[in-house]
Amino acid sequence: PSLGQSPRERPINFVIVTSAPYEELQQVTQQFLAELAKNPGLTNVDTDLKLNKPELSVVVRRDKASDLGIPIDTIGRTLETFLGGRQVTRFKRDGEQYDVIVQVADVDRRSPDDIRDIYVRAANGSMISLDNLLDVKETIAPRELNHFGQRRAVTITANLAPSYTMGEALQAMDSIAAQVLKPGYAVDYNGQT
Repeated sequence: PSLGQSPRERPINFVIVTSAPYEELQQVTQQFLAELAKNPGLTNVDTDLKLNKPELSVVVRRDKASDLGIPIDTIGRTLETFLGGRQVTRFKRDGEQYDVIVQVADVDRRSPDDIRDIYVRAANGSMISLDNLLDVKETIAPRELNHFGQRRAVTITANLAPSYTMGEALQAMDSIAAQVLKPGYAVDYNGQT
């Protein structure tokens, strides 16, 4: 590698960019990598898009909340307060200032099922479990939201096999891109590439 460049850095940095969601980008990337695996000239092929971060998708049943007279912002603030924590005030004692934070204990917010133990007040004064007002789905998301040129991106990196040139590698990758990538996708290059 040239001076100032990490020896671990791979010479091939092929970037796929799109405005599509990361889940779709992941599917396209897997198709691309499957075709790329057929090329013996590239080794140690890897991608920086890793959909491995657990996430909860919470959708409010707006019609049900409306029927009960519960504003959507009340549901949002309740979730934020109980699960994320909210500073409600400060107090001073012996010259020290302390934040007062309201939040459910860790042990009571470890599972998506714990949402059923959180209640909001309906217009008629009754307490309604959030479990009745929300659809909660476990999903996975990218650990990092990679962008290139202000668009969602994935970078595919690889090493070159002996006697395989960078030009040959890029020509092969461009050819695969022409086969696999749908309209709305583009390619770019980074690093030595």
